[in-house]
Amino acid sequence: NNRGLVKWKQIGDYSDGNGFILDVSADDYNGRTLISNNLSVHNGGSGIHAFEAHHADIVNNTAYMNGDKVGYADIFAAYSTDIRILNNIVYSRVGGKANANDANSDVTYDYNIYFNGSLAVTGAHDVVADPLFMNPRLYPRAADFRLKSASPAIDSATVIPGVTPSADLLGVSRPRGAGLDRGA
Repeated sequence: NNRGLVKWKQIGDYSDGNGFILDVSADDYNGRTLISNNLSVHNGGSGIHAFEAHHADIVNNTAYMNGDKVGYADIFAAYSTDIRILNNIVYSRVGGKANANDANSDVTYDYNIYFNGSLAVTGAHDVVADPLFMNPRLYPRAADFRLKSASPAIDSATVIPGVTPSADLLGVSRPRGAGLDRGA
């Protein structure tokens, strides 16, 4: 529920209010940034936002109904290089944007599940389907973002050696079933 409440002077309008933001990496940055196992719910900006970022892995996150103040995508990458966006669940608001892919170089979206919202890009293993959460809500304390047994997110993610989290958001070891689940 992050919100930008003051208009940005340069554009005369609201901006940001993102859940997680990776913003403007130095051109000579050679490390890798990991954004993993997060639940980002009902933010005014993106759920996860990478702008002019380099060398990052955005894996096994859940973004739910973000972008309602400024219209940004739930998972957003723009003017970025060498970003892997894998194994995420994106549940957008109706009429929202699930992802963004503006002026990127070597940015990969794959093994994600998208529901509602428009898609700027899809990967070969992305799925467009209801992820079947137990009880999704705009306020996480009243919600249950665990997956129902029929969810297409179960056992369908890819393993990224050295990157894939060994436990989920609740601390349950991964993988628990026949394979790795998508989302947090």
